[in-house]
Amino acid sequence: PQTTGRRETGPQWTTGRRETGPQTTGRRETGPQWTTGRRETGPQWTTGRRETGPQTTGRRETGPQWTTGRRETGPQWTTDRRETGPQWTTDRRETGPQWTTDRRETGPQWTTGRRETGPQWTTGRRETGPQGTTGRRETGPQTTGRKETGPRWTTGRRETGPQTTGRRETGPQWTTGRRETGPQTTGRRETGPQWTTGRRETGPQWTTGRRETGPQWTTGRRETGPQWTTGRRETGPQWTTGRRETGPQTTGRRGLALRLQVGERLALRLQVGERLASRLQVGERLALSGLQVGERLALSGLQVGERLALSGLRVGERLALSGLRVGERLARGRLQVGERLARGGLQVGERLARGGLQVGERLARGG
Repeated sequence: PQTTGRRETGPQWTTGRRETGPQTTGRRETGPQWTTGRRETGPQWTTGRRETGPQTTGRRETGPQWTTGRRETGPQWTTDRRETGPQWTTDRRETGPQWTTDRRETGPQWTTGRRETGPQWTTGRRETGPQGTTGRRETGPQTTGRKETGPRWTTGRRETGPQTTGRRETGPQWTTGRRETGPQTTGRRETGPQWTTGRRETGPQWTTGRRETGPQWTTGRRETGPQWTTGRRETGPQWTTGRRETGPQTTGRRGLALRLQVGERLALRLQVGERLASRLQVGERLALSGLQVGERLALSGLQVGERLALSGLRVGERLALSGLRVGERLARGRLQVGERLARGGLQVGERLARGGLQVGERLARGG
């Protein structure tokens, strides 16, 4: 197994011109890189595109360079190349010292694949500015995929298997120089929630990749990203986010959708308020009707009470009158009976007296 692969040209760390200046390290063949991809101008912070399997960075045609001078000549700080075995060194290169590992024939790698053009961390033009990066790999499984353009701090496009980020047409760039399409942070993702940004035409993005389905805490593909920047987009670094193609959006389509949802919710709340108002009206009507019914019941109760009192008085008067009449009748009947009895007794006494007299007279006469 080899750590670094064969390199056409090694990245250089130098303080002079590229032809004659000293160089510290070359480009690396494999291994994850803290570097940037190919770009016209400005350093980049990213990883490359992936062809297959989980990958960290893409393939590069030429190795990124960290140098301040010319690359053709000058002293180099590195190690000689190794044919086999893992190495913390640099591979064979045409020019410039390299600080990297040798390429590996087989075995999974946490590194970047072959690159067409190496990402660069530089402050000037790529042709003449200093560059710091890693080299390309010829063969062997790769952690990251092939990068067409631009450095990336992300993962590349994956053909198969789980993917972290999607394929990028142009790599996002984090730079302070002039950019063709704006600084970019990460590429878009095919699936899964992501803390990254999608494919951007221009501008750096701090977001998640594009999702095909499912809710997203991210932004989708962006044509032109809104930018939080301090200068012109062409020449200044940018800290911003891009436009989303799919998924809920805070601005643009998402903003419109959210506004529509908010409008619908407000309309529903208005309807609920109207219903509550109608219920209040119904309650007022019920209260009024209840008061009216209560008043009517009270009035009817008073009227019934008065009628009952009057009828009771009348009944009492009638009963009193009838009692008086009955008493009078009884008194009169008793008087009449007494008179009749007295009269009968008198008549009986008179008759007895008369019979006794007659009997006495008869006895006297017989004696």
